[in-house]
Amino acid sequence: MIWATKRLLCVELWSGDSTGLEAARRKGHRILTVDNDPKFKPDILADIATVTADQIRSALSLQPGERIFMIWASPDCSVFSVAGFHSNHFINRTIPNTQAAIDMISRHKHTLDLIEELDPLYFVIENPVGLLRFQDWMGRFHRETVTYCSYGDDRMKPTDLWGGFPRTWRSRPRCFRENPKCDHIRAPRGSGQATSARTKRERSHIPFELSNEIFEAALESEGEQWFSLLEWI
Repeated sequence: MIWATKRLLCVELWSGDSTGLEAARRKGHRILTVDNDPKFKPDILADIATVTADQIRSALSLQPGERIFMIWASPDCSVFSVAGFHSNHFINRTIPNTQAAIDMISRHKHTLDLIEELDPLYFVIENPVGLLRFQDWMGRFHRETVTYCSYGDDRMKPTDLWGGFPRTWRSRPRCFRENPKCDHIRAPRGSGQATSARTKRERSHIPFELSNEIFEAALESEGEQWFSLLEWI
């Protein structure tokens, strides 16, 4: 595990409390955080739409030939989430119908542009299962769906992950709503329990077991990602 002996450079976009890369932080690696809310005390306090790749490179003091190890992004899910369906942000799941949807799509696409320009060894984009999976501009990335209770959380919270995943990482089997073998909180939609009972800040937290499993796989994958479909052709 050649990476295990290095102090790695990582970036968390839309970082909030920066739980996506908590495993890297506990191992002593450098985490640069980017968020627009001062209460999180991010390294770069700015609207993601204004952040540039050069700004991130400069903040990391990235040297020629040095590469970011992992980027984790947890973009705002408000216009894509199941909870926001009543706001009619989209027509037929993909056509933006409000200014909020148009603006958020622009921020999401800029996030993708940043990741591609920074070209990390690995990256993960996280969002609760909703309309984001139907956007054609997300189709070029691998997508895995996980349930948080499979990673030690008391919420089931089905969540989509897109990314350049470490070669050895495989997601755990997904749970289901009435699984008698799981003790996640049973919360019918609209009940105000489980995820919806938490503050917005708490709802955004990534289970440590998920963060740790992906990061550990990255350390042992020696810079290799999953193969893309194009590489099999």
